[in-house]
Amino acid sequence: MQEVFILRANESDMKHILTTGLIAVVAFSSCNKDRNDHEVLTGRSWKMQQQYMNGNDITHPCRQDDVYKFNDDGSFTLTNGPETCGAGEATTLNGSWQLNPYGDRLNLVYPGNNITFEVITISKDRMDLRYLTDTNTIREVYIPN
Repeated sequence: MQEVFILRANESDMKHILTTGLIAVVAFSSCNKDRNDHEVLTGRSWKMQQQYMNGNDITHPCRQDDVYKFNDDGSFTLTNGPETCGAGEATTLNGSWQLNPYGDRLNLVYPGNNITFEVITISKDRMDLRYLTDTNTIREVYIPN
């Protein structure tokens, strides 16, 4: 004769089980997204496609030939292309970067600058960033180089 065991859980136990499961799923998803964004960011070089100020296209060719390379160790290199934006522009610029755990803020620090971007999109085909100055909203769109 086989015995059958029936597990009976009260409403409080079920809520605890469901809450714990939901927390685990969200935590795993968040970590996975952060890791994916990190890999997408460091897995290629990026160049600016467009730049907007308050919704108006202000893209300048001297910015479109610059290449950003983000490294796994939190450093990055900006290599300025042949089209310079001004006299005395450095050929390369080195700095550090950090993507927050939620993948919605990217901080770049390099000589004379510390900019935190709001991440609109990071995918293998596009990186869309936005930041605020005292009076303007700047949006920058990057594509793989």
